[in-house]
Amino acid sequence: LFAYVQHRIPEISDELYRIDDAMSAGFGWEHGPYQVWDAVGVAKGVELMEAIGKKPAAWVTEMLEKGFESFYTVKDGSTYYYSIPDKDYVKKPGQDGFIILDNLRANAPVFKNSGVTVHDIGDGILNVEFTSKMNSIGGDVLAGMNKAIDIAEDRFDGLVVANNGANFSVGANIGMIFMMAVEQEYDELNMAIKQFQNTVMRLRYSSIPTIVAP
Repeated sequence: LFAYVQHRIPEISDELYRIDDAMSAGFGWEHGPYQVWDAVGVAKGVELMEAIGKKPAAWVTEMLEKGFESFYTVKDGSTYYYSIPDKDYVKKPGQDGFIILDNLRANAPVFKNSGVTVHDIGDGILNVEFTSKMNSIGGDVLAGMNKAIDIAEDRFDGLVVANNGANFSVGANIGMIFMMAVEQEYDELNMAIKQFQNTVMRLRYSSIPTIVAP
């Protein structure tokens, strides 16, 4: 794969990110070939290529010699790609209209627990990102959302609940509900349902604007 895609520049595209975008948007790949290569490591990918008798393209060798160790990098909350003509990183176009949570990973979260990560996404707005398994909603997510509302009402101007996961949320943590039902802990089950309802109503009636963005 790596040996093939390195020679599609400039045959198919002058910019490597366009090949990744085409494979993701057109063929449903979660990660494009250059993103996969980055995950393996560019130098490691060259080693694997050479081990089966394939040679790296001249531009890949030159890139590594110049000290560029990845095809992509994140700076100031934006993705940059390695531009072959410029021999340097260039900002990937089309990002200014979007907030890409993956680009905020380098920043320390405002709050984090086992179910959510809360990021300051600028302009006085907080974002609550679910991090539970399949973004299911359980006690940790509800506690995290309530904490985020507390922080936002105290120090921020608004709150967004959004993530870049394959599923915004698969719904309630059915495993937790099942265990409560099996053990006949009906008071706890009622309390869990009430906590969910109260959290949703807190979002609705918060003193600051809140937006849930699936």
